[in-house]
Amino acid sequence: PGRKDWAAWGFVALAAAGACFSANALFGGTASHVAYVKAQLRIEHLIVESRLGWTEMVAASSARELNEEDLTARFNFFRVYMEGLSKIVNEETSQWEKTILDELAAAATAKAKK
Repeated sequence: PGRKDWAAWGFVALAAAGACFSANALFGGTASHVAYVKAQLRIEHLIVESRLGWTEMVAASSARELNEEDLTARFNFFRVYMEGLSKIVNEETSQWEKTILDELAAAATAKAKK
């Protein structure tokens, strides 16, 4: 194919790139993805720390019979884990809500200026 055939595809590629850029700006794709990955990494860190803590707790009490103090410590361990998980999810949800509301306000402001 000649150069003239390829030139037409350049405009299509440019239009597609513009559409992708506009969609990313409109829906906040990049910012949302970064926030999602940060939350995922925080949750993974919580899981690893909890597994290590649980293993340490089980190893420390494996040589003896469980007593009420051990059971209380294990329930408290799960409580701390769930509170940490809930905190991460709530913070991420709050950040997501703020981002959405900011984007809606920016869109309303832009529309009002027209």
